[in-house]
Amino acid sequence: MASILREIAARPVSITEGNRSRTVPLKEAVLIQMANSAARGDRHSRRDFLQLTQLVEAQKESEGITRVPHERDKAVLTEHKQKPAHSPAQAFAKLIQF
Repeated sequence: MASILREIAARPVSITEGNRSRTVPLKEAVLIQMANSAARGDRHSRRDFLQLTQLVEAQKESEGITRVPHERDKAVLTEHKQKPAHSPAQAFAKLIQF
């Protein structure tokens, strides 16, 4: 099952940004779509995107790569700290860690 999921996530898909088309892996297209939906105000996309960002930052910190968050980032992350144990963002984070 995991190999099938990895294969699907790596499939090339065409996306259009403005007037320009390009081919990216499906997992990248999903992240772009999630970020765009979050920016348009979709609360579920915003929650999932922020949770995924937190997971990535936590992984960087555990690897010794640190980033000092901006005060606005701290406020948003604090607001979204309460998250379900098995959120879509966590599942997607596991998917993209091949």
